[in-house]
Amino acid sequence: MQLHSDLTRALAENPAPTVPDVCERLGISTSWVYCQHRDLARAIAARHLKERVESREQRRELLRIEVSAIVKDMLERGEQPAQAVYERCLAKTL
Repeated sequence: MQLHSDLTRALAENPAPTVPDVCERLGISTSWVYCQHRDLARAIAARHLKERVESREQRRELLRIEVSAIVKDMLERGEQPAQAVYERCLAKTL
């Protein structure tokens, strides 16, 4: 019963952990958790994946906004934006 409680708590952690991270912390094997608590293991994995996808989408949107601002600034200065130029500008901000 303790393992079920530990897995349920892991499901609510922020940021969402991976199943292997949870298993390592608890000192148990990933395969055993999937065998004994398949639904919770899958829920932990799904939540982690969802969080990763959302994070990647947020980073992409921020980069899109930043590139747009760089290109707009270059156009306002009368420069022709070239991929290499705005990549250098972008690299300075990362």
